[in-house]
Amino acid sequence: MRQSHTCWTEEHDKVLVREIIANKPFDGTTKKSTPARGAKWNAVINQLLQIRELEKGLEVTVEWEDATDLEQKQTAAQKKKTKEEERNAEEVRKRAMEGLGANKRRGEDRPENNEGLKRRWSSEADTLEYLKERNERMDAIKREEMELRREELRLQEARQEAAIQQQQLQLAAQQRQLQQFQTMMLSVI
Repeated sequence: MRQSHTCWTEEHDKVLVREIIANKPFDGTTKKSTPARGAKWNAVINQLLQIRELEKGLEVTVEWEDATDLEQKQTAAQKKKTKEEERNAEEVRKRAMEGLGANKRRGEDRPENNEGLKRRWSSEADTLEYLKERNERMDAIKREEMELRREELRLQEARQEAAIQQQQLQLAAQQRQLQQFQTMMLSVI
């Protein structure tokens, strides 16, 4: 795992001096280059590392907080956009209904339009009739598609037969040429 480097600040200098004063690696009780003095320096290093870990933890906490704030802002913006879209859709629906009502009222004023009113599928018989008509149309379309497919297959078969005949003719021509060549070679010998 790659360790990131810490940018050394004046605050770090102050902490280092405090730790050196607290652990006293230079006092007269420990000699230079001894394990006791090394242990005191290790205590200073450990304290500095703990401070670094604390800083890293704070950085991560700040990053989490920033990410949470960003997510909340995005969620709020999405909700606002959704509400605005719903309002716009409702307005469009209202205008459409108003226009539909106005058209219907205009149509009722004219007696000739009353004859051609749209058919309503109010009974089961009407529904069954509609389904029957739809099925008949679908069957007719399927029959046409099948007939077209049959015609395509016939044309494809005719093309294949023509290709086979052409290959047979080419093969026969090659055999004749081979026989002529053999005859010519035998006559030369």
